[in-house]
Amino acid sequence: MRTVDVPLRGDIVISWSFLATRMEETVSGRNPVRILSILLAVALLGACGNGDRTVGSPDAGLLKGPYMGQPSPGMTPIKFLGDDLDHNFCSVFSPEGDEFYFTHYDPESGACSIEVMTMKSDIWGPPEVAPFSSDFIDNDIGMSADGDRVVFRSNRPLPGSDSGEKRDGLYLWTSVRSDSGWSDPEVVSIDGRTDIPGGYPALTDEGFIYFTANEPGESGPKDIYRSRIGEADFEMLEKLGDAANSPYGEGDLFVAHDGSFLIVSCYDHPENIGGDSLDLWVSFRTGDNSWTVPVNPGPPINTEFGENCPMVSPDGRFLFFNRYTGEEDRDENGTYWVDARILDRYRPKEN
Repeated sequence: MRTVDVPLRGDIVISWSFLATRMEETVSGRNPVRILSILLAVALLGACGNGDRTVGSPDAGLLKGPYMGQPSPGMTPIKFLGDDLDHNFCSVFSPEGDEFYFTHYDPESGACSIEVMTMKSDIWGPPEVAPFSSDFIDNDIGMSADGDRVVFRSNRPLPGSDSGEKRDGLYLWTSVRSDSGWSDPEVVSIDGRTDIPGGYPALTDEGFIYFTANEPGESGPKDIYRSRIGEADFEMLEKLGDAANSPYGEGDLFVAHDGSFLIVSCYDHPENIGGDSLDLWVSFRTGDNSWTVPVNPGPPINTEFGENCPMVSPDGRFLFFNRYTGEEDRDENGTYWVDARILDRYRPKEN
């Protein structure tokens, strides 16, 4: 594994997942003005590209204990690790809480990789590029409840590609952990297809992978899909019902390991606090396995800025998410966390 110390404070802030989602949903003519603004943001901030990998982190050895020794938040979101995660996003903790995986964007090289910090003897080490990450774009990682499988998306070439060139678009890949470490990643095949560009995968105990994607073969707003995880091929591509999927667009996704609720970033929704900015929405699964109509939690989770990259810690205690203002030097940019019990406010009342 490669490790390079790069100072975080003062670096520019960007959420590739946010920019990529906005671009994917506007290039078809949905909002020409926003296309120009996104292109300007990309030009100013850079976008995840293929380049030399670098790693940025808080000072190694200074972080100790569960959740890196940070004071637990209450019902008001606060920054996790202050400004040190401003250009890291799409994060997950391992079930034991001793690994922290995240997507790192390096503004100097334009590289975008998945990295991991590991706690040993109560001390967190510096981040390293994850074994399954590549020299191409890698982001949007999801992990199984037992910590032995990850699914992420990448534009790396398909195995056996003659050209070795990156693919157009980002597609799902998976790696499985054994006693010898992480396996070489394999492209996710769903019903024999490897051309379904999925984003922000989430794995459940029931053996499903949830992700957001366009209708196969079409462009436009993304919806939430799921597929059953098989031995060699994922099966039964299924779109969630209309209750969970809005007429607008679903982006970054979290689904609880027990499948009881989901959190998704919605864009272009008229009830978003920030207008067309991303807001987080919450939906719960009912006794008949249907989904409730998503609810916008509003403040203090959602603001006039963009909220995305939701993740609830494996112990169920904390909700993590990213906030992005669209401006590189705003203090509000970064990774936030809040007591996950805040979600109970939006849970349907039992009859």
